Amino acid sequence: TNSFDGNIKRKSGEYHSTKGSGRGLGITSVKSTVEKYNGQVEFSHHEHEFYVNIAIPLNEE
Repeated sequence: TNSFDGNIKRKSGEYHSTKGSGRGLGITSVKSTVEKYNGQVEFSHHEHEFYVNIAIPLNEE
């Protein structure tokens, strides 16, 4: 959970930062890393909180 000012910036259904460039980890980086490991990522918000849920399968060797 990450708090924010309540302003949501979305373009084509995707979340975008309102903080300016060069801040934070980056949704695109998170998505590509999770997908690289065959995982799933979900972004959502409710009131003044932003949520990220990540699931990455365990590698059982």
